[in-house]
Amino acid sequence: PSPTETPESSASGSSAAGGDAEWPASKTGWTVVLASDKSESEARDKAEDFADDDISGVGVLDSDDFSSLRGGFWVVFAGQYDSQSEASDALDGIDARDAYIRRIEPN
Repeated sequence: PSPTETPESSASGSSAAGGDAEWPASKTGWTVVLASDKSESEARDKAEDFADDDISGVGVLDSDDFSSLRGGFWVVFAGQYDSQSEASDALDGIDARDAYIRRIEPN
Protein backbone atom coordinates (compact mmCIF):
# COMPACT_ATOMS: atom_id res chain seq x y z
CA PRO A 1 0.00 0.00 0.00
CA SER A 2 1.12 3.55 -0.69
CA PRO A 3 1.54 5.98 2.22
CA THR A 4 -1.18 8.54 2.76
CA GLU A 5 -0.52 12.17 3.52
CA THR A 6 -1.67 13.60 6.80
CA PRO A 7 -2.82 17.20 6.51
CA GLU A 8 -1.05 19.66 8.75
CA SER A 9 -3.17 20.87 11.60
CA SER A 10 -3.26 24.55 12.41
CA ALA A 11 -3.30 25.90 15.92
CA SER A 12 -6.82 27.14 16.46
CA GLY A 13 -6.54 28.37 20.01
CA SER A 14 -8.45 25.42 21.36
CA SER A 15 -6.26 22.42 20.67
CA ALA A 16 -2.63 23.54 20.69
CA ALA A 17 -0.51 22.25 23.53
CA GLY A 18 2.27 23.94 25.45
CA GLY A 19 1.05 27.51 25.06
CA ASP A 20 1.44 27.53 21.28
CA ALA A 21 -2.11 28.44 20.19
CA GLU A 22 -2.33 31.17 17.58
CA TRP A 23 -5.01 33.77 16.96
CA PRO A 24 -5.91 33.95 13.26
CA ALA A 25 -4.88 37.32 11.84
CA SER A 26 -8.36 38.37 10.68
CA LYS A 27 -10.49 36.85 13.47
CA THR A 28 -12.54 39.06 15.76
CA GLY A 29 -13.81 37.32 18.87
CA TRP A 30 -13.50 36.95 22.61
CA THR A 31 -10.87 35.30 24.77
CA VAL A 32 -9.78 34.83 28.34
CA VAL A 33 -6.71 36.93 29.13
CA LEU A 34 -4.56 35.07 31.62
CA ALA A 35 -1.63 37.49 31.90
CA SER A 36 0.32 40.15 30.04
CA ASP A 37 3.95 41.10 30.06
CA LYS A 38 6.31 43.59 28.41
CA SER A 39 8.67 40.70 27.60
CA GLU A 40 7.75 38.13 24.93
CA SER A 41 9.90 35.46 26.57
CA GLU A 42 8.26 36.02 29.97
CA ALA A 43 4.80 35.82 28.37
CA ARG A 44 5.73 32.59 26.58
CA ASP A 45 7.02 31.12 29.87
CA LYS A 46 3.71 32.02 31.54
CA ALA A 47 1.79 30.49 28.62
CA GLU A 48 3.68 27.21 29.06
CA ASP A 49 2.92 27.26 32.79
CA PHE A 50 -0.81 27.80 32.15
CA ALA A 51 -0.84 25.03 29.53
CA ASP A 52 0.95 22.74 32.01
CA ASP A 53 -1.91 23.51 34.44
CA ASP A 54 -4.29 21.93 31.88
CA ILE A 55 -5.74 25.21 30.62
CA SER A 56 -6.53 24.56 26.97
CA GLY A 57 -6.01 26.79 23.96
CA VAL A 58 -3.25 28.87 25.54
CA GLY A 59 -1.21 31.16 23.32
CA VAL A 60 0.49 34.55 23.16
CA LEU A 61 -0.59 37.68 21.25
CA ASP A 62 1.45 40.74 20.36
CA SER A 63 -0.94 43.48 21.53
CA ASP A 64 0.42 45.83 18.86
CA ASP A 65 -1.40 43.68 16.25
CA PHE A 66 -4.84 44.17 17.83
CA SER A 67 -6.74 47.44 18.09
CA SER A 68 -8.70 46.26 21.13
CA LEU A 69 -5.55 45.72 23.21
CA ARG A 70 -3.22 48.27 24.78
CA GLY A 71 -0.01 48.33 22.76
CA GLY A 72 3.40 47.34 24.04
CA PHE A 73 2.45 44.05 25.70
CA TRP A 74 2.53 40.32 25.06
CA VAL A 75 -0.82 38.89 26.09
CA VAL A 76 -1.28 35.31 27.28
CA PHE A 77 -4.74 34.12 26.21
CA ALA A 78 -6.86 30.99 26.48
CA GLY A 79 -9.38 30.07 23.80
CA GLN A 80 -11.29 31.79 21.02
CA TYR A 81 -14.98 32.45 21.48
CA ASP A 82 -17.65 33.98 19.27
CA SER A 83 -19.52 35.67 22.11
CA GLN A 84 -18.84 37.41 25.38
CA SER A 85 -21.04 34.89 27.21
CA GLU A 86 -19.03 31.93 25.85
CA ALA A 87 -15.81 33.59 27.04
CA SER A 88 -17.37 34.33 30.41
CA ASP A 89 -18.41 30.69 30.78
CA ALA A 90 -14.84 29.64 29.91
CA LEU A 91 -13.44 32.07 32.49
CA ASP A 92 -15.59 30.42 35.17
CA GLY A 93 -13.72 27.17 34.53
CA ILE A 94 -10.21 28.65 34.70
CA ASP A 95 -8.26 28.85 37.93
CA ALA A 96 -6.07 31.87 37.24
CA ARG A 97 -6.07 34.67 39.78
CA ASP A 98 -6.03 37.72 37.48
CA ALA A 99 -7.82 36.29 34.44
CA TYR A 100 -10.53 38.30 32.65
CA ILE A 101 -12.31 38.27 29.30
CA ARG A 102 -11.50 40.62 26.42
CA ARG A 103 -12.76 41.22 22.90
CA ILE A 104 -9.98 40.74 20.35
CA GLU A 105 -10.09 42.88 17.21
CA PRO A 106 -7.25 42.77 14.68
CA ASN A 107 -5.80 46.03 13.36
